[in-house]
Amino acid sequence: MEILFISNTMSRESYETLYKIRKKKRIEPSQKFFDLILSGMAEQDVNIHCLSVIPVYHEIYPKFVIKKKLEQAAPNKCYEYIGFLNYPLLKQVSVYYSVGKAIKKWIKKSKGKERVIVVDPMLVEVTHKALKLAKKSGVKIAAFVTDVPSLTFSAGGRLGGLKRLYLNISDNDLSKFDAYILLTEQMNELFNKEKKENLLIESVVPCASIGSHEKNKTNEEFQIMYAGKLHKKFGVNSLVDAMKFIDKKNVKLLLYGDGDSVDYIKNAARSDARIEYRGVVPVTEVEKIIRSVSLLINPRPNDSEFVKYSFPSKTVEYLLSGTPFASVRLPGIPREYYNYIMPIEKSDPIVIADAINDIMDTDYDALTEKAEQGQRFVLERKNNKIQGKKIIDFLSRIC
Repeated sequence: MEILFISNTMSRESYETLYKIRKKKRIEPSQKFFDLILSGMAEQDVNIHCLSVIPVYHEIYPKFVIKKKLEQAAPNKCYEYIGFLNYPLLKQVSVYYSVGKAIKKWIKKSKGKERVIVVDPMLVEVTHKALKLAKKSGVKIAAFVTDVPSLTFSAGGRLGGLKRLYLNISDNDLSKFDAYILLTEQMNELFNKEKKENLLIESVVPCASIGSHEKNKTNEEFQIMYAGKLHKKFGVNSLVDAMKFIDKKNVKLLLYGDGDSVDYIKNAARSDARIEYRGVVPVTEVEKIIRSVSLLINPRPNDSEFVKYSFPSKTVEYLLSGTPFASVRLPGIPREYYNYIMPIEKSDPIVIADAINDIMDTDYDALTEKAEQGQRFVLERKNNKIQGKKIIDFLSRIC
């Protein structure tokens, strides 16, 4: 089977190079997610052509002209990084043109073969063009929905009108695919009202463990860690405020990432030395750190509309580490995961603090035993080889 996979995913090596040269460090969880998915899919008898829009914009990347580039990542997996102009509006227009040209070429080359297009709808102008060309040529097209653009992006600011038009186009396009690969069951209610073929792939981890938990000794500092987008809407402010209700002195809250809560965190750290903001670090460094702390936590609120349609990638990253993990109980996370996650009922500072206090009073061996069970669960049932095969079987059916 021939697969055209359209996203902003790069090969691991190319992404690491880009990460180093961008002016502002930022981490895109979708890069790691799709890299693992594509690696698992490539284990099957398929040819994958990854058509990619590299994740840059003019404020963080100095080049105005992004040139087309080809990269053979494996015998049956290649990347085509399209060319475009790296400036607002010009980027969207040039991406639309370049993607269209590349899709037409792939459709012509794959004629007569079993084939399918898979696209990430977060790239709205790409999705719109891909749908038009797929329908015109009779090629099946599936959406791999990791987030919903209209629930993720803001339509405010200087170009608010254009952004609203952009998101309206996205919402309209989401209902037009032949099939869907989804992160949560609730996504079907949002845009798959016709109950078209769909597959739930809420998470993926590498086939091999990233290593064992190496927690500091019980009599040392109890380190709590959160890494990711540091936004108020993700409960970061509530997590920081929870420290006011934790009296223990040997506890430390470590926060990694960037977002609108950074100033709030820094202000809190000035009055409470137990709070530390540690900035943005590479994913490989995060993987080491999460294996050495005492507790991982996700304070994301469960009362917002968008959480029904999201499965935080850190859920399986944290479980994979073998480190004890606590999370607010989120509707997008299947119930089976909470056999291994310590639930927090809501993203409220006092509720979070009570949960942390209870965890700190629990025998740590019992906590690590639950964490090790969680690590085995994701390694055995959510690894990229298993998930890749599920996706290929699904795509074969819709072809």
